[in-house]
Amino acid sequence: MEGVMKQVFCRLTVMLSLMTFAVSATLCGCESAFPNDKLDNFWKLDRIEYPGGTDFFGQTVQREDVNGIFIGMARNIVQVENHSRNFDVYGVLSDMTDSIRFDFSNSVINGIHDTDAIKANLLYCGMDSVVMVFYVDKLTSNSLVLSTGKSILYLEKW
Repeated sequence: MEGVMKQVFCRLTVMLSLMTFAVSATLCGCESAFPNDKLDNFWKLDRIEYPGGTDFFGQTVQREDVNGIFIGMARNIVQVENHSRNFDVYGVLSDMTDSIRFDFSNSVINGIHDTDAIKANLLYCGMDSVVMVFYVDKLTSNSLVLSTGKSILYLEKW
């Protein structure tokens, strides 16, 4: 009888521990890790539009479909990856409610701080400077549209 009581007690203790953990995880899980759940994601750049009709290389282009370019955002960090150019850079993200600011001015590529190389690679991603402010034209759980006077970026959640 004593062995049965120990088993019942152990099982009750385990069950109570699991219930306590589940309730704690639920209560803690209600708070977001990031300040903007919709913005903070990994986004795939699908299209760049140039309102002036000219891209950053002087070519006459209204719209350019792109592949292999991704922008990741989490809290105050932004990452731009261009797989076709083997380019990857991290910068500072500032969320200003109706706009966001990307700052790559202190970033490094392969351990080297080279602002000119960063800017040259960002041109392929619809960004013409190492510091850019984009207006958030559209933000849903699946799509994001960012714009400046020179480019409009169309992104989808990846």
